[in-house]
Amino acid sequence: MPEPKGPSEFVEQAYRLQDEAGMVEFYRKWAEDYDRQMLDQLGYISPTKIAQQLSEYLTSSEASVLDLGCGTGLTGVYLAAAGYLNLDGIDLSADMIRVAGQRRIYRELVVGDIKPSAGTCGCELRRSRFYGNLHPWPCRSTTAG
Repeated sequence: MPEPKGPSEFVEQAYRLQDEAGMVEFYRKWAEDYDRQMLDQLGYISPTKIAQQLSEYLTSSEASVLDLGCGTGLTGVYLAAAGYLNLDGIDLSADMIRVAGQRRIYRELVVGDIKPSAGTCGCELRRSRFYGNLHPWPCRSTTAG
């Protein structure tokens, strides 16, 4: 796959990725410049919209919030600014998680991914792909801890 020439090409390539190894390598290359390209060059507004939507459904700043597909932590920045204090994140890319960790706004960051768990309201961790979406329903952990 040829190297992308700008942020629009990075986004287009990201949506075409099919295998985990390719995704990990792709985001490894993009991690350091992701925020600048997405915010400054593309006007990415999803992180602000997610924080706004969540605040409509979850009014307690003490609630635990799991940032699915947290990447570099852009959404976490806006969630923290909105007053949410207990943020955790998960992402497939260790390099994106490293950048998110530098923000020092997450309690815990995990390299991994999720998929819906058939027949339950919860999710199971697995190595796969997740395109982040905000769903206004509660999820319960089925494991202790």
